[in-house]
Amino acid sequence: MLVVDGYFENGVFTPNRPVVNVNGRQEATLTIREGAVQEQQERIKRWGEIKRMLADSGDELLEGEPERIHFMTPEEIDAL
Repeated sequence: MLVVDGYFENGVFTPNRPVVNVNGRQEATLTIREGAVQEQQERIKRWGEIKRMLADSGDELLEGEPERIHFMTPEEIDAL
């Protein structure tokens, strides 16, 4: 099975990368994920906001020690 990611627009499928090793006529199934473009645009927007906040904090002085975090082990999770 070959999975090809891309976009389907106005009746035309455009793969993200060139499709190789497909000879002759092959049976294929196209699955359209509704909302995938909107989700991608939301992720891009969120990353843009993060980049802007990081750029805005350039003059901020960091003081003190960073807070230490502890990730629970599988055994600690099971004990809950």
